[in-house]
Amino acid sequence: MTVVNRLRVEHRDAPLAVEAERPRLSWQLSSTDRGVRQAAYCVVVSRDAEGSPLWNSGTVTSAETVGIEYEGPTLEPLTTYVWSVVVTLEGGDEVRSEPARFETGPDTRAWDSAEWITLPRSKYYHDEHRPAPCLRRRLDVDRPVRRARVYATAGGVFQLWLNGAPVTAATLAPGWTDYRFRVPYHAYDVTELLGESNVLGAVLSDGWYSGNVGPFHKREFWGEVPVFRAVIVLDHADGSRTVTGTDGSWEGTFGPIQASDLLQGETYDARLELGDWCASGATDRGTWRPVAVEKGPEGRLVPALIDAAGPYTEIAPVAITEPVPGSFVVDLGQNLAGRVRLRASGPAGTIVRVRHAEVLNPDGTIYTDNLRGARATDTFILSGGDDVFEPTFTFHGFRYAEVTGYPGTLDADAVTGVAISSLTGFAGGIETGNQLVDQLQHNIQWGMLSNFIEVPTDCPQRDERLGWTGDAQIFTPTAMFNADIASFMTKWMDDIGDTRMDNGALPDIAPCVVLEWAREGSPGYADAGVVVLWAMYHEYGDRRIVERHLDAGLGWLEYIRSRNPDLIWREGRNNDYGDWLAPEETPKDLVATAYFARSAALVAEQARVAGRAGDAAAARSLADAVAAAFRDAFVEPDGTVTAGTQTAYVLALAFDLLLPAQRDTAAKALALEVEQRGHVTTGFLAVSHLLPTLTGIGRTDLAYRLLLNDEYPSWGHHIKHGATTIWERWDGWRPGVGFQDPWMNSFNHFALGSVGEWVYRHVGGIAPAAPGYARVTVAPRPGAGIDRAHAWHDTVRGRVDVRWSVADGAVTLDVDVPANVTAEVVIPGLAATEGGVPVADAPGVSEVAEDGSGTHLVAGSGRYEFRATMPH
Repeated sequence: MTVVNRLRVEHRDAPLAVEAERPRLSWQLSSTDRGVRQAAYCVVVSRDAEGSPLWNSGTVTSAETVGIEYEGPTLEPLTTYVWSVVVTLEGGDEVRSEPARFETGPDTRAWDSAEWITLPRSKYYHDEHRPAPCLRRRLDVDRPVRRARVYATAGGVFQLWLNGAPVTAATLAPGWTDYRFRVPYHAYDVTELLGESNVLGAVLSDGWYSGNVGPFHKREFWGEVPVFRAVIVLDHADGSRTVTGTDGSWEGTFGPIQASDLLQGETYDARLELGDWCASGATDRGTWRPVAVEKGPEGRLVPALIDAAGPYTEIAPVAITEPVPGSFVVDLGQNLAGRVRLRASGPAGTIVRVRHAEVLNPDGTIYTDNLRGARATDTFILSGGDDVFEPTFTFHGFRYAEVTGYPGTLDADAVTGVAISSLTGFAGGIETGNQLVDQLQHNIQWGMLSNFIEVPTDCPQRDERLGWTGDAQIFTPTAMFNADIASFMTKWMDDIGDTRMDNGALPDIAPCVVLEWAREGSPGYADAGVVVLWAMYHEYGDRRIVERHLDAGLGWLEYIRSRNPDLIWREGRNNDYGDWLAPEETPKDLVATAYFARSAALVAEQARVAGRAGDAAAARSLADAVAAAFRDAFVEPDGTVTAGTQTAYVLALAFDLLLPAQRDTAAKALALEVEQRGHVTTGFLAVSHLLPTLTGIGRTDLAYRLLLNDEYPSWGHHIKHGATTIWERWDGWRPGVGFQDPWMNSFNHFALGSVGEWVYRHVGGIAPAAPGYARVTVAPRPGAGIDRAHAWHDTVRGRVDVRWSVADGAVTLDVDVPANVTAEVVIPGLAATEGGVPVADAPGVSEVAEDGSGTHLVAGSGRYEFRATMPH
């Protein structure tokens, strides 16, 4: 049976606020049959469930299910649209989807009814006294409501309340952008929460807008105080509509949150709790007064592309110690980004402090030197009753929490770790039975959870937490295997675009107002504006994002070329990080020129996809010229790269900078270098390319050797010494040496975890063979130390699932291919069968060929059970 499911709009399920004039529609086919393919589709969009069709695509002969553009009349604001699709299969059967919905948000006219509001506070405050305003207004309903939405945003962060309870658990809305250009708003469906008499409220905090961001103890980059703005839209059963905006009629007070900062922590005084402050008919506590209408952020209001970061999971302690009397150290067993929920009872006014750390000193106390200027301390003041504390508007990077001032003995059931993330789940996984590799995958995913909070940050713990472009571009392919980040990276590419300079420069960091000196970016970092786009296109088949940012890529190439007419990137390297934190340094001009050539080649491909042939030809010509300059400057005629480092050879080979006659010499030199050293010497900008390059030159054996090594420097070194996330440095801690320089020593960084892409592709055996997985490659490569694996990945066309094992000379390979997808399969064995018959006779299989080391074939959708014999 075949069904049409997972109908999505702009990468999202039933979004409540779509801005695009021509939103893109996508769906999947699911089937228990083999060889199922779509031959045609017909999409129908209506204004509501009962309305006549607004747009009927007609029958379109196409197998495409991703990114179908709406081509009907202009969408109206504040409107619900219902759509469905009828798919015609190649056999002629028609399959109809269930209807799906999407909505549009407020237009400028609706937002004009709302003002920015806040509750003024003393200008002479400090980190420990920046109280969070609580704002509210009555909302009476005099006739039945069929649809109720709140569209809310802030300069700062907020949590929306209605009738005595939070509307959502997320507390970091509206998120982080450069608020000079874009201010996201979130849409909330509150239809079922409304009664006749209601109270709508919001609690505000500084967040990124007016709080501390980045190093150097700086804050108020966009504004001095947090502000709130909202539009409330009630559609009544009689067809009328009520639109209400925030204004001076709201009232506010300060409550128990006396200070809250993303870096420094939160101070919560339970003696000042406001009771049911947002419930109809509640008895007031506190001094309520009219709010002030305030100037807000200048940027354009846009629908948020991602949900606000919120709780992901909860973790119980694995141990509690008391290394110093009265100082309890809680071990959650997992490094994470989040906060602690604490239960406590004691005399009113008792002060309990929670400090956070990733690692411990040898004496069992928490190590905080690497937090630099981030205090990462939450302070709770007891009410005298039974209190439950959990910070609202902050998060920390930690595994360990030190609790002091706690009345009595701290028991494990009084403490819960709450991990937060912008991610809501995983879209991929791999399990091998090898403890090191499986822990590595665990560490990669937890590092991603911790650092995908609004932007792909470098770290969640110290006074930095910035969207470093170099880290992100190298990790993006791994991230795309692990989670659906289409909307997340679309948003972040807009952050990069906002920071683009008139001279063509792209940034090292996005958003970038925090460090103005990083606006003109560095090699391998600013190139994220090109590299991430191409990864998005391959993973999601997203052509629009390529078209949208192509001019930025062309401008970046011209920025480099105009400063380096000989095409060796010596000038305009700006902060020039090189292959960051590599154990062996590679000349920075070599690294820079290699990335220049690669970005030119990728821009050429992007221009081709966008249908801009002239730009494609010009970028391709530039890429060839830069590659030639690279060879002249850094490569001997026989292919020897004079720098001789792993990074130098990897970039030359991976970026296709060598002539065909030079590749063999370079490949042998790289293999010899790895064989002799036996460990990794690359840094951030080359590490993701190292193992794929070894596989590409036919030395997967060396790739496995590096993967499974547990001596410094290696991924296994981290794991052997207790890592539960990826470290920033290969030598963050070493026996006999101790901790590295605390100025730059995070134990939760994702960059070195970019090896995960190779693990998925070559251990798991899954890779896209065409953009958006219209075709998928299934080609696991068994290696010494791993004799089985199970990998899965939820693509935009459905789940690909691969299981393989090798035992006693026999190969087992079980594959699930989604409907409407074709798989190019390489079985690592000969004399293959499927379902007990020769593979060439199996239904759904074609183009079978053996090459001495494996069996190549093409398979349509469905489940396959391949068996083969290992080649001698």
